Amino acid sequence: LLGHWLEMKAIGNAGNALQKMAELLPGNAHLLQPDGSVRDVPLRQVQQKQQVMVKPGEKIPVDGKIISGETTVNESMVTGEAKGVAKTPGASVIGG
Repeated sequence: LLGHWLEMKAIGNAGNALQKMAELLPGNAHLLQPDGSVRDVPLRQVQQKQQVMVKPGEKIPVDGKIISGETTVNESMVTGEAKGVAKTPGASVIGG
């Protein structure tokens, strides 16, 4: 009985951790349109190969690669790196 309770507690904690991580993601993304305009769309509508714009200070909404521009990204939640990591075109970024 104790083992089952501990297992259920661990499963519940894992679910809570995933929920908290999902809450860190922004709700919308700035989707670049073929004509060069930008349209805000719910994050769930972003598909692979689409381009999104991330404004200074915003969280990166999806995993991807930098196409243009340069930035510094806080990856401490993933890598443990205390300082920002420089990102230039071609570099991979992690959403959140």
